[in-house]
Amino acid sequence: ALSSADGTPLDPIGDAVANAVARAARGVNARASIRLVNGRAGGAVRVEQLNARSGTGARLTLSGGEGLTYYWPAGQARLDGNVTLIGGPINDGGVEGLVVPIEGRFGGGSFAFGEDCTPIAFRAFEAAGLRLGATRLSLCPTGRALLWKAPGGDVRGGAEIRGLRLAGLLGESPIALAADRLRFGLADPGFTGTGVAVRLGSGESVHRLDLASLSGRF
Repeated sequence: ALSSADGTPLDPIGDAVANAVARAARGVNARASIRLVNGRAGGAVRVEQLNARSGTGARLTLSGGEGLTYYWPAGQARLDGNVTLIGGPINDGGVEGLVVPIEGRFGGGSFAFGEDCTPIAFRAFEAAGLRLGATRLSLCPTGRALLWKAPGGDVRGGAEIRGLRLAGLLGESPIALAADRLRFGLADPGFTGTGVAVRLGSGESVHRLDLASLSGRF
């Protein structure tokens, strides 16, 4: 699924993460606490705790809450807990301390994740010469959810960031990015921004760019 986002803003990120996950999946050692329940009407298997390490140094843990549960014959799954992923190197950059609360529903050939505004945060981000420090953002869905799919339909989604404020370095130069609104989606692989302001440099050598609106395609 990560490597099937061709033509969307997630394409390069999905490919990079998919390759990193494939490398990290080799030589995995794991410990887990599993509970199995079976009855006349059906049953369930639950992974309450998980600690997995790969040969590349990546580590995946699941703790807190009720864990990951799969129910049969309904064929439904439920995830309740804290998932932590460490490692999984990505070429030309990466992100540190990323926290993304996930709340959603799936089953019956459909799913919906992020039906309300979702706060995300990271400690550091680096890609293509751009380095950002500690940042907090709120992603709000532009439609039914940030990411959703109806039975038999295509994967859809879109997000809007209001009051965007980013600060960091582009190469060796300080950079500040701001926008009143920034919107992007999956169906139309592009973005639109309003009230965009860019500041590059410091002291008396600051390049200023102010745009009432900005749009583009990935």
